[in-house]
Amino acid sequence: MSLLIFDGNISIEDMNRVSLKEENSIILFPLTSKQYILNQVVDKCYAEDIKRVEIIETGQIIDKTADEIRDKYIEFIARLPDKFRINGKNLKEWFLY
Repeated sequence: MSLLIFDGNISIEDMNRVSLKEENSIILFPLTSKQYILNQVVDKCYAEDIKRVEIIETGQIIDKTADEIRDKYIEFIARLPDKFRINGKNLKEWFLY
């Protein structure tokens, strides 16, 4: 089993440089949301006679993670100006002017 991590810059020429002949299964970890690129990679895997191609849904993972940390991030950013003081004023007071 192999893991192939790729982004939107992968090409068929790149795929030809990777030997998949001995592989029975492969896990694809796309770092792109471009479906046509993912389709090309999947087609190339099947053309290499790989029996099992698993695709990790990175977009869904990123969306879920973003949802989980969004509130914490907003709270962090909201508190940040009070953390720094210059000449007795916090960042909000400095940027007010």
